[in-house]
Amino acid sequence: MRGVKEMNFEKQQWHQISLFLMLASAFSVFAATWGFIFADLILASTQWLLVAAVLAIFGLYARLEE
Repeated sequence: MRGVKEMNFEKQQWHQISLFLMLASAFSVFAATWGFIFADLILASTQWLLVAAVLAIFGLYARLEE
């Protein structure tokens, strides 16, 4: 496609991206737990779990791209 640039990351960048996504996934699980026990944080607990799953999948993809 014209005008679309391919994103080329180095190995160290993929590692940082993967780490960030996995940490964000862990935070999402924490937010879901907090929402279940106390009060919801912006999203409902089940929505936080869906966010965590998507972030974890992309984190695994980034780990495989290393």
